[in-house]
Amino acid sequence: MPTGNSARKRQRQAEKRSEDNGAARRRLTTARTRLKDAVAAGDRAAAEAALRRYASYLDRAARRGAVKAGLAARRKARAARWVNGLAPASTSTP
Repeated sequence: MPTGNSARKRQRQAEKRSEDNGAARRRLTTARTRLKDAVAAGDRAAAEAALRRYASYLDRAARRGAVKAGLAARRKARAARWVNGLAPASTSTP
């Protein structure tokens, strides 16, 4: 148990950061699951939208320090490969 004022404040700050970082990581897990579901369904348009959201969450988490920058870059690259492996979205041309 911290006794000094500065130690108490550091503990409060650490708890808040831990909660915020945990929320960011949970957001990443949810976004990755939604992306994988869209890829498994073969829906390229939904997968591309999910990829944009997932990449945004990764960038935000990396900027805040919840995940490392290299991890974010690696996961974005893998996710892009999943989406690029799908058939192109059908466009109706006259």
